[in-house]
Amino acid sequence: MIKELSSFIEYDASCRLNALITVSGHSTDGSFAIHHFLSTFVKNGHRVVFLSLAQPFGHFQAVAQKLGANLSLAKTDGQLSHIDGLSFSLQAHHDDDGNTSILTRCARCKSLRPLYDEVATLISSHTSSHPSSTLSVVIDNVSVLLSLGFAIEQLSEFVHYIQVDLKKISGNFVALVHKDGNSEDLANTLAYQADVLIFVEGLASGHSKDVHGQLTVTSRDSRLGTRRPRHVHYKVLDKTVSIFPIGTAVI
Repeated sequence: MIKELSSFIEYDASCRLNALITVSGHSTDGSFAIHHFLSTFVKNGHRVVFLSLAQPFGHFQAVAQKLGANLSLAKTDGQLSHIDGLSFSLQAHHDDDGNTSILTRCARCKSLRPLYDEVATLISSHTSSHPSSTLSVVIDNVSVLLSLGFAIEQLSEFVHYIQVDLKKISGNFVALVHKDGNSEDLANTLAYQADVLIFVEGLASGHSKDVHGQLTVTSRDSRLGTRRPRHVHYKVLDKTVSIFPIGTAVI
């Protein structure tokens, strides 16, 4: 039996989602989950604040079109606010006194406060202009900020403050982080702040044309405060993600 990703993690438009997508291994790509939620939020009419650090906006627009969402139109209409962190991360090792991007200011003051202030301002702007609409924040990829020299404690506080702001308005939060090398401690720290943890990893048996990897979804029990992990295999298709019980696909 194949389930759609949102259904598997028990998310629908009426729920509040506070999720962290964790990717293990350099050869594993968890961006399909970011594409899925970003497109889902836009199609559901959410107001969206999108911070991209790993890929250009055009990449997300191209994938979203296949998933039935038009990010460029959403951006033009004001439904989606995009913060471009990639352009700075690509120039991080070059001196450019004329660069006044948000992350440049963060680097110069050695603080993520300017970036948080920008996100918070956009959250406030969207909620003020459209108080009845759901607000969602999507970040791809938090690990990039670690590679730019910011400390784990700074990143943890940055994410925490955004989550606090969203909790006040029942907003959604989805972020991706890699769990390898220097990012492992960051991933473990941020995992404690998430209500839903989506762990993406490759197959122990190696490459397969029928199965791309394994998903482990761990959800916080609102009554007991515990987590219950569920394991499935997945395959990324052109317009969706197929999810099926382990052992039901021919490898």
